[in-house]
Amino acid sequence: MNQQLPETLTVQAQAVVERAKALGLIWTMRPAAVDMASATAPKVIYDGDTLPVGAVSLIGMVLPTDRVMMIQVPPAGNFVIGRLPDASQSPFITPTFRGETRSTGDVTLTTASQAVTPVTSLTLASAGEFLITGIADLDQTLSAGNNLGTARLEVDGAVQAEEILFAVTATGQRASVAQTWYGTLTAGTHTFGLVANKNLNIGTFISRFPHTGFTYQIWQ
Repeated sequence: MNQQLPETLTVQAQAVVERAKALGLIWTMRPAAVDMASATAPKVIYDGDTLPVGAVSLIGMVLPTDRVMMIQVPPAGNFVIGRLPDASQSPFITPTFRGETRSTGDVTLTTASQAVTPVTSLTLASAGEFLITGIADLDQTLSAGNNLGTARLEVDGAVQAEEILFAVTATGQRASVAQTWYGTLTAGTHTFGLVANKNLNIGTFISRFPHTGFTYQIWQ
């Protein structure tokens, strides 16, 4: 049975409903808990269910333990349309720490990984989660063939799996490339920083100041 939509729903959510009506489909609104973080394709567990399902977020990034309202359009349309207030989840709504770390100068890359930003150190009183977005401004100023510039996030000195990648074929190719990292943290002091390298020891590849850097949000 269709339910009345709140007036505050997003334009995208209204479009989903109108499309469902046009196709003669029955849509419902159901609360759920986020199981896997994503800005576009999170996984959620509907209240009363036990297994996560894929969804499309119409409100941007959602984090595990967020409570959300969903529009469900059979057979497999699940859309995040808003967050539900929950006092028990309030620590996850406002980050305990948030800020920005920028490069302090150009760094000429080698095949060995090296720091391209200062290291940020933060101390958590309890276990928490991080969401970090990094940008590497990679500039091939002299080409001697195809090459690949790579930047990564290090957390406590450990390289995270996701990478910033920029493949080049000629002199003068430059781009600012972004990547997002999510993870969990234990209580204690943790360090965060970007490192980068080039794949082949040819040409000149530079990580540019001041565009290379990262923003961070930490919940605990």
